[in-house]
Amino acid sequence: MILEALILGFAGSFHCLAMCGPLHISLLGNRKYSANFLVSKSAFNIGRIITYALLGIILGFIGKSLPLYEIQKVVSVVTGVAIILVYFIPKFTGKEIEIPFLNKFVVKNMGSLMQKTKDKSNIVKYFAMGVLNGLLPCGLVYVALIASFAQLNTTDSALYMLLFGLGTFPAMFFVVLLGSWAKKMISKFPKLNYLTAFFVLLIGVMFILRGSNLGIKYLSPKDLDVNDKKSTHSCH
Repeated sequence: MILEALILGFAGSFHCLAMCGPLHISLLGNRKYSANFLVSKSAFNIGRIITYALLGIILGFIGKSLPLYEIQKVVSVVTGVAIILVYFIPKFTGKEIEIPFLNKFVVKNMGSLMQKTKDKSNIVKYFAMGVLNGLLPCGLVYVALIASFAQLNTTDSALYMLLFGLGTFPAMFFVVLLGSWAKKMISKFPKLNYLTAFFVLLIGVMFILRGSNLGIKYLSPKDLDVNDKKSTHSCH
């Protein structure tokens, strides 16, 4: 799960570069390479990652509160299917999944903070902008949230989202460092999104296999039926 979350975040960061990279560059002002610059831009990304972790805590609490452990394998299969549908349906329809009131709230407040922080280095405000940025509707974040919910406990769900966020950190940090040059590079490699799609599909399939009881060691373990359990117990 730890490796899965990191890979999803890292591979997904190519999607983030195309979707959010230009936004990050415009939000974070001019590049002035200094310790303050690095800290303030790091604060922005840390704020975003903390939001992901907090969302993981909320979903983990909900998952823990529901009697889902009894049907954990069913939950795993449903999770895998949901991950694939949530990511790929918008690709075919051309319409991203949106939450209008949340979009409006985030954009309004980020715009206000942007005016106050443009060309300035205010770590607290950059952190606040990052926290808000983490709430922006995004298909990839939805995928990670669905996967985190399937952990069915608060700690693992929060950890999943934290690691997902950390996986996106390198690309989203360096895109700000590289500025306009990064914009040009993003436009030259549109097929990098295929890498994200491949890993999302892979993780979705892994969840489906995990709950399919196929008897594949580690990937899709088969539960012992009641008689097998009894015979195994009697052997000891």
